[in-house]
Amino acid sequence: MKIHKSELTKLVFSDWRYFIGFGFGSGLLPYIPGTWGTLITIPLAILMSHLPMVFYIGILLILFILGVTLSQVLSDKLGEHDYGGVNIDEVVGFLCVMLPFSCTWHHLLLGFILFRFFDILKPFPIGWLDKNIHGGFGMMIDDIAAACMSILTMYAITTWVN
Repeated sequence: MKIHKSELTKLVFSDWRYFIGFGFGSGLLPYIPGTWGTLITIPLAILMSHLPMVFYIGILLILFILGVTLSQVLSDKLGEHDYGGVNIDEVVGFLCVMLPFSCTWHHLLLGFILFRFFDILKPFPIGWLDKNIHGGFGMMIDDIAAACMSILTMYAITTWVN
């Protein structure tokens, strides 16, 4: 079922499932919904960085489980597997990237660049996961893999710079 853009906008701002699934509305922005979803997550990452680690991880796990469910439900409702505007996966992925790092401007910038790089280019194993793991879990897991590769690269860069 194809939904007209104006109807989709109405759904995103009236139904909590669409609002969260569309990265707090950022998935409606044109051309690069994954990048918009990552950008909109920066303030959330900064806020969450002030929480005790156990709460940060707890929120992250809840968002991951919610993301798996919403990605599948919304893709089914929209009639398209991994609909581009459903960018809760980018939100969760970027929060994962920032988990082990302080939210300084240089960590946020480096994390953003690396996460988008790995999420867009999808080198192995990210591309393999994207193609072979299906459903809501598949839509989320490739971004978790991109986050892991971003974390490892950030550690290597920050260790080398220091």
